[in-house]
Amino acid sequence: MNIRRFVLHEAEDSNCFFLTGSDKCYRNIYELIIRKFEDTKQDYTLKDILIENKQEFDSFTFINRHTPYRTKKYGYLNPIVGKAYLVLGFIRFLKGFYIVLVTKRMRVAKIMRHSIYTIKDMKLVPLFTKTNDDN
Repeated sequence: MNIRRFVLHEAEDSNCFFLTGSDKCYRNIYELIIRKFEDTKQDYTLKDILIENKQEFDSFTFINRHTPYRTKKYGYLNPIVGKAYLVLGFIRFLKGFYIVLVTKRMRVAKIMRHSIYTIKDMKLVPLFTKTNDDN
């Protein structure tokens, strides 16, 4: 599995995110469903919010079959980040979990056929629903 591109979507009518990852040429596409809980609920773990879709999609099947089914079930998906190059991980603060995504990178070296990158920009996306505006 060689995943190089990620897009994080939020379902408008549902309490979940969809993280899709694909290879460089969009031949193989994978999906991770991330459930959202309220920021007042504190007794959940990362295992409670992540649902892995074990199915591997090709681009035709994903666009023509899976996406209409997903849209019908969860509503229209709004892109949150656009393109991300790397999922750095998940972190939990007081209100809930966040996903850390690398949104910009710059190649700094090349060793044989392997590129070495530095991180130029990252984004923290809250994976919970906000119940109040207290920060």
